[in-house]
Amino acid sequence: MRSKHTRFITVFAAFFVWAASAIAQATLVDLGTAAVQPGSWGPEQLAAPATVLVYSEADIVASGTANLAELVDQVSGLDARDYGYSGSVRTASIRGSSGAHVVVVVDGVRLNDPRVGAVDLAAISMAGVESVQIIRNGASALYGADAIAGVIYITTKRQGQPWFNARLGTGLHPLATALGLSGLMPTQSLSIEAGRNLAGLDLSLATTVDRASGQFPVLQTGSLVALENSGLLSLGLDLGARAGFLTGIATLTLHGSYADRGIPGSLSYPTPEAAQQNSGGRVSLAWTKDDILDGALAVETLVFGRWDRVDYSAATGATLDRHDAATAGIDLRASGLAGPVLLRGGLSGELTGVESTSIGTVGRIGFGVYAVPELQLGDFTVSLNGRLDFTDDFGLGFGGGFGFSWRDDFFSLALNGAQAYRAPSFNDLYWPDEGWGRGNPALRPETAWSAEFVAAFGLPFLKASATPNVRFVKDLINWVDADGWLGPEPMLPVNLGAALYYGGEARLEFDQGVIAAELGYVWLEARNLTDSVDIINAPRLPLLPRHSLNGSVWFRQVSWRIGLTGAWKGGRVDSSAFSLDDIFLLGAACRVSLGQGWSLALDADNLLNAEYQENPGYPQSGLKLDLALACRL
Repeated sequence: MRSKHTRFITVFAAFFVWAASAIAQATLVDLGTAAVQPGSWGPEQLAAPATVLVYSEADIVASGTANLAELVDQVSGLDARDYGYSGSVRTASIRGSSGAHVVVVVDGVRLNDPRVGAVDLAAISMAGVESVQIIRNGASALYGADAIAGVIYITTKRQGQPWFNARLGTGLHPLATALGLSGLMPTQSLSIEAGRNLAGLDLSLATTVDRASGQFPVLQTGSLVALENSGLLSLGLDLGARAGFLTGIATLTLHGSYADRGIPGSLSYPTPEAAQQNSGGRVSLAWTKDDILDGALAVETLVFGRWDRVDYSAATGATLDRHDAATAGIDLRASGLAGPVLLRGGLSGELTGVESTSIGTVGRIGFGVYAVPELQLGDFTVSLNGRLDFTDDFGLGFGGGFGFSWRDDFFSLALNGAQAYRAPSFNDLYWPDEGWGRGNPALRPETAWSAEFVAAFGLPFLKASATPNVRFVKDLINWVDADGWLGPEPMLPVNLGAALYYGGEARLEFDQGVIAAELGYVWLEARNLTDSVDIINAPRLPLLPRHSLNGSVWFRQVSWRIGLTGAWKGGRVDSSAFSLDDIFLLGAACRVSLGQGWSLALDADNLLNAEYQENPGYPQSGLKLDLALACRL
């Protein structure tokens, strides 16, 4: 085994030696969109042949979304799992995955919590965001371990020209339940973003405030009661500075956040006095230079640090549970041209530590080396990627992938495959036995293989795409209660034998004159193959819809537009394989330009006041109203 790993490292080292030599001798050629440029480490550049969904600032503004969870909910094949009340955590799911299988990156810094593996999308504001790029396929070779299902990559604005944007919103989110008791969640939000250039220094600021209050219905001692601890108060601040430095460009980013949220529990298992405070901060410093060897070589260095704290109390006056997590890391990257080949590669290192009243003090040291060569020949693009990671607790792990794509003026085809992996989170490994559950130090890393085929057609007024896909996960980690909730044995995270996800997405978009319309369909089969290799009859994974439809129709004039939206999810089952009710939601929206950069947005969701639950025990909003006033100067 040692000789195998040594040979692998030798191959990677040889690649970088060859790349440096080739770049030094290369003649500069025009590769169009593959030209070397600083900041070319987002999915749109690294995963060019893959299905990369790109949402620009204009797309985000038009969507009316205030945070990443709301944006993800509008993407075919993605879902932001919801627990109903305003303070709840919302994690990403790509093609049926868990939140721990989706890596979320902001300006090159990974945000995944080392304790649980996932990211709260509702805590990521769209204020100050320039673009959101999404990969719906395995991407560990590009963005490190954990990207089994995909990546959400966010780039913030650091432009130099003066700008100012503000958004003030308010909403009413009544909960609809079949149990005869409803709750009401009034919400308010404010976001401000601004930037300008001072003496050659690009400065930017984005700040957000979100507040919610209200009641959450639960069953307590056999009676229906409304819990008050379901509110939210959150603050966020992002500061950026960019300037020329050492003949390159240096970018400094500072971010801080705080949230005070109630934790009411579920309908059947309420926690009437529980409360939680989340606080955190991160800092990153990037330096890029793209004019080495007459523009044939670009380099980038990123140094970053993150700190996150969770304080939880089960009841007033109860002992406080505190969980601190800190991460420091560095990325060294280079990209260059060698004839018709665009070469990208780099080295990374990361040190993570957790200090917790529950799991004690634990840590992880990791290093990685990766390469992403890409060849463009006319309308064809071929790319390969590979990454070797080492962690002190799980040793070596490998991620890799390939992509082939072809495009002309109207059609495009792509085939992509990937191997990805994920090391267990600290909570999975070390959570103490508290009666209901405990961690499992014997867990193995998860490994996944995925592939997708993309066929797309586009005209100025009509676009269509179809994406069949498959993902196989070995040693999938899942918390299992072997003897039931009332049994004496605690829940335990275990490695399932295997899980298979397969299906596809289809999308149609029309945009002509005063009418714009979209229609999307998702088919997903998710099977647990632990005890059976019979794919057709293997048990289905719970809560995942087999069929989903979403669409919208907009009618627009110069200064206003109105639209209808609809979403349907069917074919869900619970953990006992019993069928769950289908979900159908109808919405309406209106956008009005008030002139001189001012606009008004009104959104009404769940017009039919449907009573439904995405997660058992957590009722969702009935008829939901949101009003926002925005200014963009």
